[in-house]
Amino acid sequence: MTVNANVAVSKTENTGDGFFFRYYPAIAPAALRFQEVCRTSSVNPYDLFTIINSDPVLTGITYALYHEFFPETRQDFFGIPYIMIKLNINTVKNNILKAAERAILQQDVGKKIMRTQPDFLRRSLAAGIVSLLLAKRRGAGEADAQKYYCAGLLRDIGSFVLSEGSGAVFNGARGGIGPVDAGRLTAKLWGFPSVIHDVIAFHGDCQHYTGEHSDVVCHTALAVSVSDRWAAAKNNAGFSSQLSAAKELFRRLNLDESIFEGMEESFRAEFKKLAVFTGLEDA
Repeated sequence: MTVNANVAVSKTENTGDGFFFRYYPAIAPAALRFQEVCRTSSVNPYDLFTIINSDPVLTGITYALYHEFFPETRQDFFGIPYIMIKLNINTVKNNILKAAERAILQQDVGKKIMRTQPDFLRRSLAAGIVSLLLAKRRGAGEADAQKYYCAGLLRDIGSFVLSEGSGAVFNGARGGIGPVDAGRLTAKLWGFPSVIHDVIAFHGDCQHYTGEHSDVVCHTALAVSVSDRWAAAKNNAGFSSQLSAAKELFRRLNLDESIFEGMEESFRAEFKKLAVFTGLEDA
């Protein structure tokens, strides 16, 4: 089934929990790159996928678009390629372009936005890549590996929602909403399954998680721990000392610390490739 590309998209959505987006958001570096890619009438689907899949916000609003057209569909993990095929590429592209135009307009009025958004995107992309590489080391199939990747990419989406320029509107006391609550509301709004909700809520507090997605929650927390260390210093003092604080996660996942050996080089190569392609390296 395909969807007419002329159907209106980017509707204002409300969770019913006192939070909504006035307009679909986008992060400036990805918005600029997306606009550049879409200047020609013939757009490479893989280029569109790569930009969307490298950005937690573009990933989120693409899922939200899917659930606008198919509101009765269960909130499962579909993957961006599935959504692009189901809706058709032009519908997805036009939705992202509307969000990108908003982000580009903000450049002239929000210097703070332009400083903080690339940092958020770097952290998110790094966590997603490490989570994906770790999933593959653990023997995950392609669909599961992408689910782990998405969990890493989106785990801190609440920080973006609370930042200036996100387009988020809170009815009532915004001061009482922290990144975790904002992230959970956003995951609900965008139609992500419960596993993503749980990762957002517990990736920094795994010891108190007792739900059915313990493997993904702990896996993501471990990937974030490693990606933060690798991103902080290219010349590490010692691999084992980096992971000393994550020993409980290794135990819960039944993993040996050696599983990360040789992975940092692959991480850095993949991160650099995506940073160059999406325009993040120049941000």
